[in-house]
This record gives sequence, structure tokens and C-alpha cells, in this order.
Amino acid sequence: MGLSKSYPKSFGKDRRLNNSHEFDRIFKNPTYRFSRFPVRVIGIPAPDNRSRIGIIVGKRALKRAIDRNRIKRIVRESFRIRIPDLPSSHFVVQFLPSSRNGSTNRLDKHLSADFHESLEIFWEKMKKDLEE
Repeated sequence: MGLSKSYPKSFGKDRRLNNSHEFDRIFKNPTYRFSRFPVRVIGIPAPDNRSRIGIIVGKRALKRAIDRNRIKRIVRESFRIRIPDLPSSHFVVQFLPSSRNGSTNRLDKHLSADFHESLEIFWEKMKKDLEE
């Protein structure tokens, strides 16, 4: 990340997908698809030329609210920093449940590292696709 980039200072409500209609539109006909444990990302070009994101972290994936909220904070911050490099799109980021996170369903260091790496790979892929 270079210092010359101008990142939005906040992640406002105008950057969030808010209702089920918006999520349904993306799930029914996604243009972008990316899946790598523990992340699934789908998206469509933004009809309003404004990038927005929706985040899904269910109780089946992580039982503790503190872990679910941490994932949401990580996704929002990652998205906020990369907004200038991304195509104007609406994305849904889903944290997937798996037996890999064991019976405790907690966000351990290994799972957190996988999540960070998956997000980074997706954002770089989107940036590369935009340049082509």
C-alpha cells in the first residue's frame, strides 16, 4: 500500500448492502465468483457506480459473537482500503462454516490467517482483472 493512495477515512452506511433484495440480486446472478476456504465472495457490477459490500457470518460458522464481529471488522477494513483499486461493484463476502474449525467454532490463529490470505488473494484478483 503506497502512501499516495487516497483511502476513504470511514466505512459509511452508504457502502453497505442493507436489505435482502440487494443480497438476492447478487446471489441470483453473480458476475464475480471466488471461493477459497474459509471465504466465498460473489459480486455484480454496481448499477450506481458505487462499490458496496455485504458480509455474512453465521452462527454455524462461528458461535461467539465476538468472533463474528471480528470477521466483519476485518472485511470492512480490507474493503475500505481497496475501494480505489476495485471496479464499481456490489460484493457479498461470506465466511464459510467447516469442520476445520473444530467443535469449539472459535476464530483461532490458523483460521484467521487463512481468512486474511483468502481476502488478499481475492482483492488482488479483482485488481488484476480490472487492469486487463
